[in-house]
Amino acid sequence: MQRQITASKSFKKQVEKYLIYKDSVQEKKQSFDKLNTIYFEVEKISKLTTFPCKKVQYRNSKNLQYFVFQKHHILFKLTSTHLQLMYFVASKRIKKSL
Repeated sequence: MQRQITASKSFKKQVEKYLIYKDSVQEKKQSFDKLNTIYFEVEKISKLTTFPCKKVQYRNSKNLQYFVFQKHHILFKLTSTHLQLMYFVASKRIKKSL
């Protein structure tokens, strides 16, 4: 069973800002490769029945889960038919534990 994967507006804006931040051609290529691997990992997660993810333990996070991949936290909401990518954050920017 594969869930439908969508990206939220905030996720799309974060990816755009991430790509604008990279200046050289080599940095842009590395960032595209990193984003492609993240999408590949999310696609693998959407096909699984049990998930290698952790639930966010924060007061306003309803059904929000995350996994860490290449020093980045990828946060998403998961239902039985849908996987929505919510945020894409560098691990070093997170001050409190999730």
